[in-house]
Amino acid sequence: MVREFKNAGEEIGDWIQQELFSNINKIPHVVVTMCRMTIQKTMSLVGVADNAVKYVPEVVKKEQPNWKSIATLQGQKTKHIRYSQVNEMLDKIRTKQSLELEEVKWCSVQIAQNPFSSEGSIRWPYYAQVATVTGPPGYTCPVSSSAFLEFLYCNGSPMVVKRFKTPLEKDVRELHKKEKYFEQMEVQTVSAHMATEFNKRIRNLPGVKMVEFTEVSVLEVEGNFYNMEMLLLGKWIKYNNNGGFINLEEYRATLQAFTHWTYEYSDKLLMVTDLQGVLAPNSDGHMRFHLCDPAIHCADVLRFTKTNLGPEGFKLFFNTHKFNDVCRNLKLKPGRNGVTTSGTIVGRS
Repeated sequence: MVREFKNAGEEIGDWIQQELFSNINKIPHVVVTMCRMTIQKTMSLVGVADNAVKYVPEVVKKEQPNWKSIATLQGQKTKHIRYSQVNEMLDKIRTKQSLELEEVKWCSVQIAQNPFSSEGSIRWPYYAQVATVTGPPGYTCPVSSSAFLEFLYCNGSPMVVKRFKTPLEKDVRELHKKEKYFEQMEVQTVSAHMATEFNKRIRNLPGVKMVEFTEVSVLEVEGNFYNMEMLLLGKWIKYNNNGGFINLEEYRATLQAFTHWTYEYSDKLLMVTDLQGVLAPNSDGHMRFHLCDPAIHCADVLRFTKTNLGPEGFKLFFNTHKFNDVCRNLKLKPGRNGVTTSGTIVGRS
């Protein structure tokens, strides 16, 4: 009956996926992937965006607040350790292990009462300031400690904290569970590690700019959780997304090559996509891409949040990817569809 039904709908295309399970352990992965892909295809066909979901409204104030009027609160900050070898991190993902965390640190933080933008599809962004990084109340931080060095780095730097938007008629407790914020942090931690390794490969390529992701931590303040990172200043650009979209008006060969490279370097384990952020000078004065809020497609579809479309996500990228000069200089392979530089896209590195 399934075969006949597929034959009847043949002119519509390959819209029914059939799986024969020789191993029942694969069922969760296949079901999750198929559900996510169905949603992605439906959204692309009818033009539905994530922000079509109705959320509890917030009053947006674009300007920074008067910090003298904002209370200073005590919070705890957690982030992943920095792996000296990226392959150590990839091995943990491949073997389904959690990434290791640093010791929890206390901090004094100010958070604006209103978000400064409503454009995020699932999270509200708030201006924030970290006043100091210390230990528990009463703790005195010695000058030689790493916490003091972090204080020097964070103090006075504009920060942003992000909190999930609350859909109407949804369980708030489930939405704001600590694990949700740790999942978001992991996506950006992995992306940052991959960018660091990528930069080693492109260092001697003329005209190719470095790529970096802001470092994310999980902040807990009075029982509420946030993701915290440095605020990016400049013209915000979305270069691609996790569904195969490429911004042709702002096409950047380096970023398309970066997504391609993450797939090959990880031996088809994962792919960093949904690249967005600003192009701005770094502390050394050189222009580079400062990015945040990426998505990761992974062979393990139960990891890296609901934006992970697994192997189907890999296909979506290669369906539109153009093999460019940066890909060629990195000795990457043409994509699944044998795409090559066609001359139809003229962009900068």
